[in-house]
Amino acid sequence: MRKTLLPLSLMAVILLVTPSGRPRTDAVRPALQATPAAQGCEADPAGDYTQTISGLVEGDTLELRVSARFGGAVESLRWRGKEFINIWDHGRQIGYAWGMDGYGECLNPTEPGSANDGQGLTSTTQLLSVCRAAENSLSTAARVAYWLAPGQSGGCAGGATTAVNDTVLSDQILEKTVEIGYQGIDNVIAFTALITVPQAYRDNQLEIPTGYLTYEFNNYHLYNPQTGELTRPESQPITGPWSFQFEGNLPPILATRDGAYAMGAYSAEAVRYYSILGTDNPIPADRTNKWNIVVREEPVLGGTYKYRSFVIVGTLDQVQAAMDALYAIHPADFNPPTGWIDVATCQEIAGWAWDPKTPSNPIQIEVHELLEDGTETSLTRMIADQPRGDLVTALGDDGRHGFSIQTSSIVRDSQRHVLRVYAVNSDPALPNRYLYGAPAEIECPGLGPTLEPTAGSTASVPPTLTTGTEAAPATPPGPGGPPCLGAAAMVALSVWIRRKR
Repeated sequence: MRKTLLPLSLMAVILLVTPSGRPRTDAVRPALQATPAAQGCEADPAGDYTQTISGLVEGDTLELRVSARFGGAVESLRWRGKEFINIWDHGRQIGYAWGMDGYGECLNPTEPGSANDGQGLTSTTQLLSVCRAAENSLSTAARVAYWLAPGQSGGCAGGATTAVNDTVLSDQILEKTVEIGYQGIDNVIAFTALITVPQAYRDNQLEIPTGYLTYEFNNYHLYNPQTGELTRPESQPITGPWSFQFEGNLPPILATRDGAYAMGAYSAEAVRYYSILGTDNPIPADRTNKWNIVVREEPVLGGTYKYRSFVIVGTLDQVQAAMDALYAIHPADFNPPTGWIDVATCQEIAGWAWDPKTPSNPIQIEVHELLEDGTETSLTRMIADQPRGDLVTALGDDGRHGFSIQTSSIVRDSQRHVLRVYAVNSDPALPNRYLYGAPAEIECPGLGPTLEPTAGSTASVPPTLTTGTEAAPATPPGPGGPPCLGAAAMVALSVWIRRKR
C-alpha cells in the first residue's frame, strides 16, 4: 500500500529511526496489571495500564500486549511459552520512530519514550487512548516524545551535536492499529499507522516499525518470496553499539537456532531498506537482535502519512509460508529502480535513473509537481538514456542512464514549485520510485508571468507545457541569467550504488 498524505485534520503516524541501545544494569520489570476484558476505549490511560489481544497460530495462543509504560508500543509478544520481545529500556519494543532533516537522534520522535526514561516505569510519550476493537485487534493514539531532551547529546548527525528539538514532547501524533490475523493468514500481525506531522520538513526517515527481540533470536535470514530463496546475510561494516549490522532489499527473518521460533517483517510500501542489527553484550538480557523496515519521505509536508506493514510469527517454515502468502496479496519490489538528482537549478534539472531488473535498458523518468495538499501533477516524461561515464564503473554497463531537463520548459512562472522526479519501474505491475535527492524546491524570478506587450515592444512567451512527453526545448538562460532562490540549488551528489543481493 502506498503512502497516503491525508488531511491535517486527521491524526496520523510515522514509523522510523531506532535509538541505539545503552547498557544498563538496573533492569526491573514491573508487576503487570490485569488486562481489561471488556472491549472499548480508555482515554488518557494511567501509567500502569496494559492491554492484551490474542489470536490462534497453529492452534496455540499468540498474545500481544501494549502498555502506557512504553507509550503504547508493543512490549510483549508470546507464543508457545516463548517471549519474543526485549524490553531492556524505552526504545526496545516493537515500535515506531522517525528522524527529520538528517539530524539522527537529535530530532527523533520515538514511540516508546525518551532516552531519559531508561528502564523506568513511565514514558515521556503521552499515550492518549487505547481502543480494544476485538479480541484480536487494538488501536492506540500517542503524542510522541523526542528521544533526546533539549541540549542533550546522542547519536546526532547533519551537523548537530545536541538535540535540535526545544521540547521533550513533540507535537507529532502516532495512531496505529494492530490486528492478529490478516486475510486468512493466522500468523500475520498487521500494523497500520498514521503519523501526523503538523509542520513541513526537508525529509523524514522512518521505521515502520522496528522490532527488538531477545538474545535467542540470533539466527538471521533474508527471504525472497518471489524466488523462495532463503539466505544468510553477512555483517557489513560495524558502527557502535552493534556487533552485527546489515542493510538490504529483502525482508528479514530472525529465528532461534533450532528454527522453532521466528519473526519476519514485510511491507509492500516503498521500503528504502530492511536491516538487521544485533548486540552481543555480556549480560544476556541486554543482548538485542533487531529488524527494521525503513522508508523515507522527501519532502515532508504538514499533514498525515499512512503506512501498513506486517510482522509474521511462527516457526521458520511457517514464517516463510506466510510471507509467500503476503507477497501474493501485496507484491513488493525487491529490486526497485534507483538514481539521483544531481542538479536542480533554474537552468537545469539533471541526474540519472536505473532499474537493476533491466540494467542494460534505459528507463523513463517522470517529473511531477508536489502540491500543498499532497497531490501531484505530472509535468513531463522522458527517457533517461544520456551517456554518463561515471556510471559505467558504478553500474557495470554502458552508463546510458542520464537525463537533463531545461527548467524553463516545465517551470513557467516565478512562483515556488516543489518538484519530484520518479524513475518509472520497468515492471508496470510494480510502483515507480522517486529519486534520491528529490524533490527540488524551485523559485525562479526570471520566469515570471508574461506581460501584455506595449507599443513597440515584444512580449516574452514562456514555452508550452507538455504532459506525458518530453517538454519542448527552450533557450536556456545565459551565464548572467536569473538565480534560483530558497533551496533551489541542490548539491551535486557523487554516484553511489550498492549491488543488490
